[in-house]
Amino acid sequence: MGTTTVLIGERFKRFLQFESSFLAHRGFEILTASDGTRAVELARARHPRLILLDLEMGTTDGATACAAMRRDPTLAFTPIVILSEADAPEERERCLKAGCTKFVVKPPKPAEVLGSIAQMLSVPRYTARRRWK
Repeated sequence: MGTTTVLIGERFKRFLQFESSFLAHRGFEILTASDGTRAVELARARHPRLILLDLEMGTTDGATACAAMRRDPTLAFTPIVILSEADAPEERERCLKAGCTKFVVKPPKPAEVLGSIAQMLSVPRYTARRRWK
C-alpha cells in the first residue's frame, strides 16, 4: 500500500507547518499551498486522496478553490475539508454549496482531525490510530 497524499491549503505559515507536521508524522505525504489558486493547481497535478483548505486564503479562498476542484472530473469525489476561524452559518452554507465534504471550525482537535480523515478515507478508526501514531 502506498503513502496517502493529503493537500493542505493554508494562508498562515505557522498553521501550515503545524498541520503538515501533524499529518506527516502519521504517515501521510503532504502537499502544501498558501493560496487557493496554487491548491487547485496542485490538486489537478497530483490528485491527493484528501484536501484540507483554509477558508480565508487571499484572492482565491477555500470555497472558491473547492468549487473549482469540484468542476474537475478527476477531483469531483475527492474529500475536501474546509477549515474556518468563524463559525458563521452563512460561511458554512457557502462552503457546503461549493462542494466541501466537511466544514470544521479552527482550531480543530487532533483526535477530531484523525477521526474525520479515517472516516473520509474509509479506514477503520482503530486502524488509523495504530497506523498513524
